[in-house]
Amino acid sequence: MRKLKLAAAVLLSGLSSLVFAQDISGIWQNIDDKTGSSKAL
Repeated sequence: MRKLKLAAAVLLSGLSSLVFAQDISGIWQNIDDKTGSSKAL
């Protein structure tokens, strides 16, 4: 019974990190290594 509770706690904590993760969608910028300025959005 104790192992079941531990497994459930690990599973729930792992799933909660997925819920609060940031989206990867958005505005991405390409930065030029030499000049440091943005090349494209």
